[in-house]
Amino acid sequence: AKPQDVMQPFIDVGRVMDRELRRVVPTLVKLGYAVLITGDHGNWEKVLKECDSGSARKIFKQHAYYWGAVAAARGGNFGKAVDWLNALFTEYADTQYYVDGYNLLAECYMATGKHGEATNIAKTGSAKGKEIGVPDDLLLQLDMIKARALEAQNKFAEASGEYKVIAGKAARF
Repeated sequence: AKPQDVMQPFIDVGRVMDRELRRVVPTLVKLGYAVLITGDHGNWEKVLKECDSGSARKIFKQHAYYWGAVAAARGGNFGKAVDWLNALFTEYADTQYYVDGYNLLAECYMATGKHGEATNIAKTGSAKGKEIGVPDDLLLQLDMIKARALEAQNKFAEASGEYKVIAGKAARF
């Protein structure tokens, strides 16, 4: 497959999302809503096929690692998702998928009931993110996962403290 053939569906989705978000978000903000935008790509079967074939890995190795992890996680194969993410972080310490990758890694641990590991991953991701200059507003995502993981461990006082810190940080943006 040619690089543009593999990436075109993602580009098309991005354009539609950009157009619609520009239309809807200002109205929601005026009405007092807090808007949180996350990414979700529905073509995971195609992405996984491309990643497993190796063709995308040769061209877009970083993308293949991240989207391979997303595809595996959506398919319930959290072990394979963790393998993809570990490969991503090993080869690309400053990857553009840094925050999303650590979020997904923590979510994989959350999904398998390993809440302590999820907390540690979120802490590690946040610390490493600061080292490589990831903006604080993006690191709030990792803080949210850390708070959720603490809550899942019945550490409600700690989780409440984390949520308070997150609210304070978010107020600065």
